[in-house]
Amino acid sequence: EVILGDEETLKVQLIAVEPQSPPLTCVLHFHSSLVMNLITYDHAYSLFPRATFIKRTGVTFGNFGRLESVTKAYNKYVMRNFKISRDPLPPSSRDPLLVYGDRWIGDCQSWTIALDTTGVTIPYWVKEANDYLGLPLLACQGFSVRNTQPRQPTVQNPAPKHYQNGDVLLTFELVCCTILRLPLVLPISDSPSRSEMWPRCTCYPATYSFMIRQQRFEEEKVVEAFSRRTLRPDTVPGWQFWDAEVLQYVHREYTTRTGTPTICL
Repeated sequence: EVILGDEETLKVQLIAVEPQSPPLTCVLHFHSSLVMNLITYDHAYSLFPRATFIKRTGVTFGNFGRLESVTKAYNKYVMRNFKISRDPLPPSSRDPLLVYGDRWIGDCQSWTIALDTTGVTIPYWVKEANDYLGLPLLACQGFSVRNTQPRQPTVQNPAPKHYQNGDVLLTFELVCCTILRLPLVLPISDSPSRSEMWPRCTCYPATYSFMIRQQRFEEEKVVEAFSRRTLRPDTVPGWQFWDAEVLQYVHREYTTRTGTPTICL
């Protein structure tokens, strides 16, 4: 707790994530759209800015009553003059507060603020990836907003056991591979398929095929070091990571599948 004055204190909640887990998944699992805002070293993002900052309203994700802490959180925002909706608000073409479909973190529905990075030391691989994509790595990742359960296994908020038909649902595919420094968080679709090299259903079979082939190639390049199973790929001399290239592959595959250009294309 931080003391602001004689009678006011500010409580800061810190949440630690696993080193190999993308922090974005933590944000996407929160109780409502009100708190789905995040800051990186170079940008600040709000995923539902019109609802949160203009209309001062938000929608739950089927979590009400599940935990006492969630109920307390809702009451806290009510006391701050926010209105929280149990069900999706009626859509309006003039003022769409919640749009169903696929989202990217840096898309036109997000509020993105560039931050001054003067004096900030940026890891070389982050700078190289951002330059390659022309956008921040995080901005090229995303999620889907739905009101029906997906047909294939995905990561979702709320969890399947808490979901009721008609609830707003956030869902995404977590793409993992040893040639990625961190798993990628990506929108899903209703047409999953299987890659020739990947047995699980995925919305990105061509991307997985590329990753598996590149992973095998990396293993062949550093076979002696990689055979020591106690080592992680990031500790193996000569191992290379392909986050930016895989993300570009993802966006090309998504555009080919859906016919909709993404923010990276």
